[in-house]
Amino acid sequence: MVRRASKGTTGRVRLGFTGAAGCQVIPELLMAAKHALPDIIDVVLLELVSVAQIEAFAANAIDLGFMRPLPWRQQLEFLLVDKEPMIVTLPAGHALCRFEKIELAQLNEQAFIMHSPTHGKYFYERIMGMFATAEVKPHFTQYID
Repeated sequence: MVRRASKGTTGRVRLGFTGAAGCQVIPELLMAAKHALPDIIDVVLLELVSVAQIEAFAANAIDLGFMRPLPWRQQLEFLLVDKEPMIVTLPAGHALCRFEKIELAQLNEQAFIMHSPTHGKYFYERIMGMFATAEVKPHFTQYID
């Protein structure tokens, strides 16, 4: 067991992940790891937003992390493992429901429930960046706290 531990083939792995990764990426990873690394004794799962994962790395609280891309100055190695599509949720009967694919320009002046600029900062900034690039001016009716 000591020899396997020194080779990294047994023991505990502390894995940070964002909530969305917990739906598909993490379960698939755990199944693959169970077959490829049967001597891994324990996988500790920690759901953390991306910034908290970087802080957890600095504090040696996690070994691996699945996070969204962030500008960061620390010496971390990043590898793209999955892409998440951005989707729009519409009420039944909305005029845009007839389109199979909605272009950003079609969202101009549409009513939106939007992520909070403080509590949902990552998505707020990503979506606002997309809108700004496409010169789309949404009408926010409510923010998600």
